[in-house]
Amino acid sequence: MFITANTSGNKEYDVNVNSFKSSLETNKENIQKQLGLSSAEYNSLAMLAMGIAQQESKFGTSKKYKTKQASIPIHAPISIKQLGPGRTAFVPLQSVVKLVTGDQSAKSEGIAQIKYGDDSDEIRNIYSNIGVTDDHTDAGNEAKSVIARLAHIYKNQYLGDKRLYDAAGMSMEEALAYLYNGGKRDLIASNVGNVRNATKLATTS
Repeated sequence: MFITANTSGNKEYDVNVNSFKSSLETNKENIQKQLGLSSAEYNSLAMLAMGIAQQESKFGTSKKYKTKQASIPIHAPISIKQLGPGRTAFVPLQSVVKLVTGDQSAKSEGIAQIKYGDDSDEIRNIYSNIGVTDDHTDAGNEAKSVIARLAHIYKNQYLGDKRLYDAAGMSMEEALAYLYNGGKRDLIASNVGNVRNATKLATTS
């Protein structure tokens, strides 16, 4: 597998892209073996993984990503669980927003903005088997996380419903991106049904 990536002139972007790409190439054989993927399947998922990292954070360089990752000083005049009385700590802005709004969902982490807190034990075991660590700021580490999640979705959700996504006019890449971002197959199924019903009515009227 050889993934091409153009340089951008942004040093941080180029370093992260090359680290992400290099990790996908270096770990290909091990990940293929661990996840039961053919070379062609792996290559397709690797290209999609690159696209996800670009879309989610421009490989960790987008303004939106930088803002979410920024920390702000919080002073606690009274005791709260996160800090303790009279103490100041630097807390990620994303965590502050969740605290203020009461949002209890898992936070998005890393350049691919993965909600690791929502991962199943099965996904966590895959991470362990392919050497994913807790350092979600490392682009090479994130590459392994993304392709592991894509492979799990591909084998456990996409393949069994491939005919459904074909009927909806979705390519494999579109279907996997949809499912990766939390899309529900039942929504696709209902929409396909609506399209079929409308087509049937049009051809019989």
